[in-house]
Amino acid sequence: MLRNWRTRRPRITNGEVRKVSSDEFADGVKILGDQVTPVQVAVRANLFDPIALNRFVPFIAREAQLAGVETIRLQTSLQGASFGEREKTSLPVKAYYRILQLFYTAADMLSGIPLEALKRRAVVPDKLGTIDEVAAERILKEYDCAAPKMVAVVGTLDVEEAHKLKQSIESDAYARAELEKKYGIEPQKITILVLSMRLQYFYVAGNPLGIEYQIEYYRNIFADIRKVFSPNEANFIFKMHPKEENIYKSFEAMGVTLCDGDARTDELVCLSDLCVNNPHTTTNYYILGADVPSIFVNFSGINGFNLVAADFKINKVIEDRKEFVRLLADFKDGKLEKQYDNNRITFDSVKNIVHLLG
Repeated sequence: MLRNWRTRRPRITNGEVRKVSSDEFADGVKILGDQVTPVQVAVRANLFDPIALNRFVPFIAREAQLAGVETIRLQTSLQGASFGEREKTSLPVKAYYRILQLFYTAADMLSGIPLEALKRRAVVPDKLGTIDEVAAERILKEYDCAAPKMVAVVGTLDVEEAHKLKQSIESDAYARAELEKKYGIEPQKITILVLSMRLQYFYVAGNPLGIEYQIEYYRNIFADIRKVFSPNEANFIFKMHPKEENIYKSFEAMGVTLCDGDARTDELVCLSDLCVNNPHTTTNYYILGADVPSIFVNFSGINGFNLVAADFKINKVIEDRKEFVRLLADFKDGKLEKQYDNNRITFDSVKNIVHLLG
């Protein structure tokens, strides 16, 4: 019974490349069995550290290596230095995860995996695909186990996805009209998109910023936007974080359209004429790929957010509200300077990844 539970996984035919959901991935952690014997396992993880993979990733990568299967790591985001305190994990939560870890370890041992192998918390991949040259250089410098022959620059799928979607929207008027209808965008107006970052979970001076701060932070951003653009001139779109509850109902009185977690960020970015975003979020890859005018703001006082600006090719982070309003006016007058540099990023990630897999 245990073996049957552990061997559930999505059906994959020979030579197929496909995305799977996190639930499918969790159900498919056992790669051995009579259904499929892969020759390669490629995983993406959301931490910069390319060696110590997290959550289910080390589990499937570890089992792959024990079976003699080639493992490939694809870097999915860039993360810089620490940017502030996160909410501290309570003792009951820590105990819960510890018990869960012991259960998984026991299940692994019953399925035949040696205890010594289970103690390995890190998995060194056979190949590693990075987003850019900077990441590749950093990895080779910081990790003794990373050899130059195992590292290749492949780009990121998010950039290519947004780039192709933007081209499709610009070349297909019907497709654009359907997406505008989907999100309630009036095509005769310009569209200004603000992307949410969940600041309420960050600590400043030992205290969490909280929900009220989160609401006020983004209300003030839209208030600044309305100093330059009226609701008759612009569609104001607010894209909430996928894991965020709708705490922004009051924004509707300001003429703001709220898009919850089910809305696709890449579609909204590609439909927008101007994006306003935090510098520390992987949604900036969609901006780089779609080549959309953008302003990157950080009014939180958490200076660490700005440390990753260079990783996302951002030239400047705006921390002064008067300067933000001035840049909005520059955009309205057609004089906004480009706030990021995407000239050297690759739009051929799929081709590069396939070559790496080769």
